[in-house]
Amino acid sequence: MDPRFKTPERIVRIHSTAFNRPYQLNMCPKSAALMQLNVLSKADNEMEIEVLGENETLLNPIKQALLSDKDVDFAEYIIEHPSLSVPKIFLRTKGKVKPEVVLKRTIKALINEFDAFGTEFANQLKKK
Repeated sequence: MDPRFKTPERIVRIHSTAFNRPYQLNMCPKSAALMQLNVLSKADNEMEIEVLGENETLLNPIKQALLSDKDVDFAEYIIEHPSLSVPKIFLRTKGKVKPEVVLKRTIKALINEFDAFGTEFANQLKKK
């Protein structure tokens, strides 16, 4: 694995079917099962990604965080059929920043937010 994509808490791989390159983007705790994302299309300011094995529980917070980013023009997830289709995220930036940069920083911000919540929750449980 490329050492640039490995951190102590997270494993990151990138997968792109659009460009015939063997990359995978997976961000999760080391002990969790890896999530597979496939880049379906990518332009200067747009990106469409398949998110295998996930649902609204993960996709909605990502969408909401993307929409709150000042560089995002449009963000949405699509699940055509809950049992038969692979969910997709579509992202369009305002053109100043590439969509993959915005997506990476959004995911990192969400991870930090959930980690902070987990820490605070554990602290509150210790108090009781």
